[in-house]
Amino acid sequence: MIKYSKGGSMFLIFLFLSSIVFSQGLTFDEFIKLNRLSNLKASDDGNFLAFEVAKADLEKNKFSKQIWIYNKKEEKFLKLTNNEKPSFAPKFSKDGKIVYFLSARDGVQNIWGININGGEAFKITNFEVDVEDFYPLKNGDFIVNLSIFKECKEDLNCTKNKLKEIEENPVKAKKIENLYFRVFDEWQDGRISHLFYYNKNENKLYDLTENEENVPPKSLGNDIHFSLSPDENLIAYTTNRDKYIERSTNHDIILLNLKDKKSTNLTEKNKGCDFGAIFSEDGSFLLFSRMKRAGYEADKVDLILYDLKNGAEKNLTERLDLSVSEYVFLGEKIYFTSQYHKDFNLYEIDLKNFKTDLILKGESVSSINPKKDEIFFFNQKTTYPPEIFSYNLKEKKLKKLSNFNDGIFSNLKLNDVEEISYKGLDGTEVYGLLLKPPSFDKNKKYPLLVLLHGGPQWAFTDTFHYRWNAQIFASNGYVIFMPNFRGSTGYGEKYKEAITLNWGSYPYEDVISGVEFILKNYNFIDKERMAAAGASYGGYLANWIATHKHPFKCIVSHAGLWDLKSKYGTTDELWFPEWEFGGDPYNHPELYEKWSPSSYAKNLKVPMLIIHGANDFRVSENQAFQIFTALKRLGIDGKLLYFPDETHFISKPKNAQLWWKEVLNFLNTYLK
Repeated sequence: MIKYSKGGSMFLIFLFLSSIVFSQGLTFDEFIKLNRLSNLKASDDGNFLAFEVAKADLEKNKFSKQIWIYNKKEEKFLKLTNNEKPSFAPKFSKDGKIVYFLSARDGVQNIWGININGGEAFKITNFEVDVEDFYPLKNGDFIVNLSIFKECKEDLNCTKNKLKEIEENPVKAKKIENLYFRVFDEWQDGRISHLFYYNKNENKLYDLTENEENVPPKSLGNDIHFSLSPDENLIAYTTNRDKYIERSTNHDIILLNLKDKKSTNLTEKNKGCDFGAIFSEDGSFLLFSRMKRAGYEADKVDLILYDLKNGAEKNLTERLDLSVSEYVFLGEKIYFTSQYHKDFNLYEIDLKNFKTDLILKGESVSSINPKKDEIFFFNQKTTYPPEIFSYNLKEKKLKKLSNFNDGIFSNLKLNDVEEISYKGLDGTEVYGLLLKPPSFDKNKKYPLLVLLHGGPQWAFTDTFHYRWNAQIFASNGYVIFMPNFRGSTGYGEKYKEAITLNWGSYPYEDVISGVEFILKNYNFIDKERMAAAGASYGGYLANWIATHKHPFKCIVSHAGLWDLKSKYGTTDELWFPEWEFGGDPYNHPELYEKWSPSSYAKNLKVPMLIIHGANDFRVSENQAFQIFTALKRLGIDGKLLYFPDETHFISKPKNAQLWWKEVLNFLNTYLK
């Protein structure tokens, strides 16, 4: 049985503890004040935790990000950095006395250090190009990730000058010869990311991956870009050596010997995606993630244990019908997280007998850091954002350590999400989440807002979303239904893979069946006041619903796919549509036409709000323009909210403020 304790240091920042007026629901004004915790790192002895805290500045229209530290023995928090420029990516020195981090305080992103007890930060590197990632070595040197022009090699001044020439050249034309020239939200300028050894005393760089392209690759994988063996003689890193990178998910794990500079591809036989290798504490094994099928970015993620002595592999999660998220060694144990329904559970594998046990369920665990008999991590719910928790492995006791946002949430009265299940049209059990507004009265009638998730291989979980926050919608008087239609993660592989080649069938049916189930079983919904809203694939599904029979009064589509053929020709990752629709649209056009909402544009009937960012290279802005044109040409009330300075996501605080204002005003116009 798990014991739960709020515990932790009460020093803390009830940042808003003064005289807060009691409030029922979460407003944007409160939401934007939240402290956003991320990137938790524990010192080797487990006595200190370093992490990032981001906070929005509405007036400056940006986020600040600073490094904080937690002293476990004293149960105290300390803000280590307080600079106008963001400080992030904390890592402890080997002796645990220094926290290293990245910051662009002098205009270029370099490694800085600061004592765990505070004081003035000091500069470690003085490179002329940005440090993207780093690893501190025992001897005081560093492994660093830098993006360079290949011909410049270790000469960072060469890369700097080339970038300056590009910036100062009045001609902004781009000469492009290969695909993958735009990735997600960035134009590629010819630089490649490499690993370098930085000799601090000599102030010299040595390119460790000079024969590779990008290390790590631009897409897929996780936050583990490279790792070092305990003796620091070996580096395991991820790269993709395929020629046509825009069509390939074939990431490999490369083992590099720092003594003789020889590298070995450990995963050449697997044509799927291998990534995120870490070393065991004794240096005998590697542990990494694997997807088996080439071209399938949402394949099941298994944990592979690789014996460095004999090259033997063992799939540790072959029998688990779920994907692995995070993982880490602790002695002869492995701890990992995996999504199951609405939760992210914590598992333990005993390497003596390879037995797997579920040790913590019903929580939303992330950023796991096991030390001795304790695991530190972030935990969150729909009712509160990530905070730091610990779990005692012997006592089976869960303890909350931080209270960065209690000053706001102690004055709110938010409801937990409820998991519901119902039958789809073909009898399949389908799942979803239901959220009621604050001060819910079962005798009243409420409008229903159906939120549609992206991915599509993703899911709504019991977590606090910083973009599509269900509590803000609910606090505006809506009952929220979040269907985890077929294609969603956390319900087994068969459930997830049902969406492949079936984009407009099962998900659409599951949404409509879910609404019908709610209307039949919950008498507090007003069937005359219902709307749907979604982003990315959720925007696609909103567009699909809009062109088919549905019960909604209005629909919101953010970054939604409208015409799958034109989307193929403007996106960055071709492996994704080729897997989802059975090939490219030139040789296999059938499903591109069948599942394009544009094929059914004449069926548009209800008002729609279309939202898009100009720098979205995953789903190009032309998708929004096309559906907006269709709405206007057909004489239907349509609005376009266009952000010239945003990407697939709305990230700037003032833009987010406008987004929430426009979306809520649109919904209120038709539902209230």
